Amino acid sequence: MRVSRFAALIAAALCLSCSDSFAPGPSFAGDYALSTVNGQALPSNFSFNGNGIRWLSGSVSALPSQGFSRQLVQEQWSGGILEQTDTVYFEDSRAFFRAHGAVIHFYDAEWSLMGVLDTVEIFSGALNADGSVLTILANDGLAGANSQFRYER
Repeated sequence: MRVSRFAALIAAALCLSCSDSFAPGPSFAGDYALSTVNGQALPSNFSFNGNGIRWLSGSVSALPSQGFSRQLVQEQWSGGILEQTDTVYFEDSRAFFRAHGAVIHFYDAEWSLMGVLDTVEIFSGALNADGSVLTILANDGLAGANSQFRYER
């Protein structure tokens, strides 16, 4: 009786180990180009209280050792007048990402006032099934609430 229970347990473990429920998720690798912001094709506009932002282009790249970089080219305007055009580039030797299946968390490590290195999640995203599309929810700094940035490989 004991042997048959043990054999059944081993058989169940083997079946589970072969199932897709333990298959790795899509891979975050290479370069992704920004294609839409909040569902709008580029250039994408957002306005509020007489001010606005227009996203022109952008990219996210996976770097060695789970590092990453993110670039956004954007215009800021007020009352219909272009105030500035920025290329916002984020790459920090302390920045890293962690993949949990299709969900990707992007972090930065910052020194606190107490001299301790704190890890802060700066945004998160998700990959589609084959890893060719990365959707990031991030506070763009002007629009207030999280904006959805869609990147394609």
